[in-house]
Amino acid sequence: SSRRRHTRYRRSSRGLGDVYKRQPAPDAPAPAWVDGSDGDPPAGYPIKLKVSSGIFHVPGGRFYERTNPDRWYATGEAAIADGYRQSKT
Repeated sequence: SSRRRHTRYRRSSRGLGDVYKRQPAPDAPAPAWVDGSDGDPPAGYPIKLKVSSGIFHVPGGRFYERTNPDRWYATGEAAIADGYRQSKT
């Protein structure tokens, strides 16, 4: 029997056992979202998302300033594509 080689995956060197991490392509586009746990908005990612509610907030929205995001999105369209909805106010 032949074994397939996983050329796009590399074993993590951080002691995670059998966990494999996918390596981004060299010319990969910027991710649609970034982690929001540090609270500071990253450049180019103005959309705040609270995963537990499934709702994202845009700058100028009623609850934008008081939302502590789990993720920051570059566009509302990217958040919608991931299954989330925009705040109604």
